[in-house]
Amino acid sequence: MGQSAETFNAKLTEILGKSGINFISNLEPAKISDYNTSDLAKIDQRGEILLDKMDGLIIEGSYPNPEIGYLIAFGLSRNKPILFLIQKGKTLDPALRTISQDKKTAQYLKLKYYSPASLEKVVLSFLNKIEGFEGIEIPTIKFTLRLTPGIDRYLNWKSQKTGLSKADFLRDTLNNRIIKSDDDYRKFNGQK
Repeated sequence: MGQSAETFNAKLTEILGKSGINFISNLEPAKISDYNTSDLAKIDQRGEILLDKMDGLIIEGSYPNPEIGYLIAFGLSRNKPILFLIQKGKTLDPALRTISQDKKTAQYLKLKYYSPASLEKVVLSFLNKIEGFEGIEIPTIKFTLRLTPGIDRYLNWKSQKTGLSKADFLRDTLNNRIIKSDDDYRKFNGQK
């Protein structure tokens, strides 16, 4: 027997929440993670598309939904990684199977069958690939940092130029420019 949309949504929300990533769910409209009303208004004022802020898309496609085609087309047009989930035992739309076999499309669109027991493993594997390589740490620790207005202006500007959220930009900067180049820390951590 298949899993209900509510059960799937609750399980996926739990998995994504535990991983510490920001996400938006069309299945649970109240879930817009770290985006507050002010952030959403600023995004709208700048004429940006909220989906452009996403690093990837996870689509549950076991049942027909008119949004699915739009989300896949949007993701592919922006070269976003897409995880298309379908319950084991359900039939995949032949048109989707055909487009997923295109070489360029296959780079971004991953079709995965899942069961309730395998859902977490499939989703976490996809999240690791979005980050660029297997085994990357998924942010799980929330940290509050008070900024000056000047730093906030810079981060807003940099976020707009790079397409990264302010948090992702700061994480990348800390990891790639500071942590990786700190020889004392690398020695302390047992790295060469």
